[in-house]
This record gives sequence, structure tokens and C-alpha cells, in this order.
Amino acid sequence: MSSSNVVDAFSEEERNVQNEPESRRPSLDISDDDIERYRKAYDLAYEFGERKLREEGSQQRQNIEKGASEQRKTERTQEARDNAQARRAYKF
Repeated sequence: MSSSNVVDAFSEEERNVQNEPESRRPSLDISDDDIERYRKAYDLAYEFGERKLREEGSQQRQNIEKGASEQRKTERTQEARDNAQARRAYKF
């Protein structure tokens, strides 16, 4: 089935639903309490996801900082070694 056929099928279904009388359409019996519960569940899930992303970001920053400090330490060690070798070579 091509994508245009799929779109046409959905469009046809939409026209059928719009043309149905109100009595045949399923009604949504959602109370204000239900909406409030859904909103609270959404907020909780959003806060959880946000907290998880912040923790992952913090962990990544710590890992990057650790790697950078190790690299600086290695560079200082190599620089000290190179300076010592240069001083020894200069004596000859």
C-alpha cells in the first residue's frame, strides 16, 4: 500500500466519523477529577524524566572533568620528563 493510499484511507475514515450522528459517536466520559489525575501523572513523569536527564548530564560532566584532569596530569608529567631530557642533553 503506497503512502498516498494510506493517507486516503485515513481521510476516508475521518470523513465517515465526521458524518456519523452524535448518538453513534463514542462519548468520552472524563471527569475533572480524571483530568486532574492525568495531569498529575504527566507532571510526575515529566519531573522524573527531567531529573534523570540532569543526573546523566552531571555524570557526563564529572567524567569529562576527570578525563581532563588526568590528561593535564599526564601532560605535566611528559613536559617535566622532556625538560629533564633537554637539560641533560644540553650538558653535552
